[in-house]
Amino acid sequence: MKAYSPIIIIGMSRSGTSMITRMLDDLGLFVGKKLTGNHEALFFREINDWLLTQSSGGLENPATIKYLLQDKEARELFREFVAFAMRTPHVISFLGFSKYLNYRTPEKLDIPWGWKDPRNTFTLPFWLDLFPTAKVIHIYRHPLDIANSLITRRERGLSRLKDRHSNFRPFYWYYLMQKFIIKNRVFVDIRGGTLEEGFAIWEEYL
Repeated sequence: MKAYSPIIIIGMSRSGTSMITRMLDDLGLFVGKKLTGNHEALFFREINDWLLTQSSGGLENPATIKYLLQDKEARELFREFVAFAMRTPHVISFLGFSKYLNYRTPEKLDIPWGWKDPRNTFTLPFWLDLFPTAKVIHIYRHPLDIANSLITRRERGLSRLKDRHSNFRPFYWYYLMQKFIIKNRVFVDIRGGTLEEGFAIWEEYL
């Protein structure tokens, strides 16, 4: 059977990309075996994170990807490297074991498939180098709603360190250290603490 081109879901954090991806998943779009709580395929998110890191960027500072995209030599070498990565056993985290045995790489999937990641908004030109016929879904949301959501997310993250756990603080903070520092996970997104900064991030993504 003919292989499908992927559906790449882009859009800023807090814009509704998780909701749309879950709906598409329920309707039959294969979006990965190992997913984060935000319904992001861990395999592709790790690659996006790696691409942004090469340009000294990240989820809250993604525009630096331009340095990679403007470097023709690096862009082509990275494309070949990522294409290789998608044909290694590491891709089992996306395909699952049974699909890996059948297809070996997402490029050969003969079912509708794709992935969601806010980072796709900036790494999209790179992915289109690999999948020139991919379909793209771009989720928009009003900037005021996004800015308020970013502020709420920041407050929720910082609340982990407040005095509500003062009686058991050493034990609780040790748990936080193991969960976030040792595993190199984001503790709280500091950027976006004000409406003005939230609007600035929104403008970058749009």
